[in-house]
Amino acid sequence: MMDFLTLWTSDSEQEWKEALNRYWSFVQPANYALEQDMDHLDRAVVQSLTAADFYDWLYNKYFVWKYTQKNRLATTRRALAKRHQDAAGLKELEEIQRQIFTIDTYAQPSQALENVTRIGGLGTAGASGLLAVLFPEHFGTVDVFVAENLLQVPAYVNQLPTMKPNGTINITKDQAVWMVKVFRQKADELNAMFRTDFWTPRRIDMVLWGTRS
Repeated sequence: MMDFLTLWTSDSEQEWKEALNRYWSFVQPANYALEQDMDHLDRAVVQSLTAADFYDWLYNKYFVWKYTQKNRLATTRRALAKRHQDAAGLKELEEIQRQIFTIDTYAQPSQALENVTRIGGLGTAGASGLLAVLFPEHFGTVDVFVAENLLQVPAYVNQLPTMKPNGTINITKDQAVWMVKVFRQKADELNAMFRTDFWTPRRIDMVLWGTRS
């Protein structure tokens, strides 16, 4: 497999598409159908859901997609239920849902992340993932695997958090917004280079995730 730094500066469309395809090799067979659903998600359907149905979609679809480790899924689901399962919580979730689809996610990435992190169980990484599946043309998922790869680019090091000795990494909202802008810039660069509109911030994050070591 090509190393990340070589890929990041590659001008080969084939190499980039091969890197994108590697994302799917990391998908567990049991999650493949859900991955396909998220990859072809119609955000208008999610926007039209009632608050109760939006809660169910988050609980049974999005959280299952984002949190593939059972213990992490369990804790985030508990946080979602604790905050939004009762009538007052559903009312709050309804308002968050409205804000998700009324804000300009391209022009206001920081505010978009702030809105979504109000959902119980979602931190910065989880919020970016939700925005990435709903608005792939504007957002990519920001997580430890993506940050690990970007840290290999010397010019990016001072913009990113450092890895801790135990392998964890804490990503602030400002750092997440910066990474989303990197995704956008790379997508624009590839689209101009290859004369296409195929590349999106979401597909860039998939490449980064799929080229993890």
